[in-house]
Amino acid sequence: MGRSVLYLTAPRLCKVIEDYRFNRESLSAPDEMIEAIDSVDLLIIDDLGTEMTTVFTISALYEIINTRLINARKTLVNTNLTLDELHRRYSEQIMSRLEGEYQMFTFYGDDIRKKRNAL
Repeated sequence: MGRSVLYLTAPRLCKVIEDYRFNRESLSAPDEMIEAIDSVDLLIIDDLGTEMTTVFTISALYEIINTRLINARKTLVNTNLTLDELHRRYSEQIMSRLEGEYQMFTFYGDDIRKKRNAL
C-alpha cells in the first residue's frame, strides 16, 4: 500500500540513538536510520521495558514519542510491563503521552514461547 514501516526492539532502538548521538561506527547509515525513526508511517517499538533504563534512554524515548506525536506519525508500542511498572520506569512526560495519546489494549494468555517449549 506504499506505507513505510520500521520495526525495532526497544533495546535496539536505544542503541541506534545512542550510537548516533555518540558518533559510534556501528551504524552503516546513521543519518538514514535516525530519519527513518522520525519519518516512517508506522514505527513499531517491541518489548518496551527490556532496554537498559538510563537518563539517556528515557530522554531518547521521550524525544521519539513526542516528535512522532507532533508530526502525526503512527507508533505501535508493545510491552509485557503493567501500567504501574511503566510508571515506575519512565518519566511522567512519557507516561502522559502513552496514556493520553495512545489506545491501550491488554492481551491475556499463555506465553507462546513457553507453550512451544512444552510440546
